[in-house]
Amino acid sequence: MIQTIAKSYILETVRNSGVFLGNVLTPIILIACSALVNVFLDHRPETVEFMIKELFLPFSIVLLLFSFSFNSATIYLAQLKANKTFHWLTKTNVSPFTYFLGMGIGVFILMNGFLIFILSGFAFLVSISISVFFTILLTCNIIFLAMYPGTFIVAGIVKNGEKAQTWLLPIMMILIFSIYMPSVFLPVSGINPQDYYIFLSWNPMLYFFDILHVQLNVIDHTWLNLYQYALILIGLSILLSILAKKIYNR
Repeated sequence: MIQTIAKSYILETVRNSGVFLGNVLTPIILIACSALVNVFLDHRPETVEFMIKELFLPFSIVLLLFSFSFNSATIYLAQLKANKTFHWLTKTNVSPFTYFLGMGIGVFILMNGFLIFILSGFAFLVSISISVFFTILLTCNIIFLAMYPGTFIVAGIVKNGEKAQTWLLPIMMILIFSIYMPSVFLPVSGINPQDYYIFLSWNPMLYFFDILHVQLNVIDHTWLNLYQYALILIGLSILLSILAKKIYNR
């Protein structure tokens, strides 16, 4: 049954061509932009590598991560609640937990499939070792586990998928740009962005960007130890899960 639910979610997401293309189009365009930069600035390899590793690659991955782990899932859950799908589930032998688990596996498969595709595209343009490749994948999946309960919180607050979309844009802007802008522009002024990370520790994207930059050799070390990041993200996931259960099921 879980496999059937996961397959159903994947097919439903792919069938919704507008949302699906919106999720994957921007990272693909950024790969194309990276390829053009690589062609026109081939006499300045350091500049090309900096632009791809500091700008295009992180932004592509974080957009993809947010789109699949938060955006699509939230709209889908909000629509399920509006259609009273879980009311009808009570008349079957499928529990809500089974349905949520199957849906989560569907999100996991879609997200990782496109993450591998995007990372492979960038690997043709800059050097990304196998170990770095899989470390980035692992980091993305840990961030996914931390963020996924948040989809139930937003879906539980809004009334339908259309209203969920209006909520998601400002949430995405806050989560992504609150860490992306300092990471990119503070070093230009000679300021270490990690000096300000304490004020952004609420944002799970912080830990993704920090680990990613270390893996890509953009910076020398992470702000905190990796085990501390793991503990913070696990704690965040548990907290959001408790809130999600209360809010979505009310």
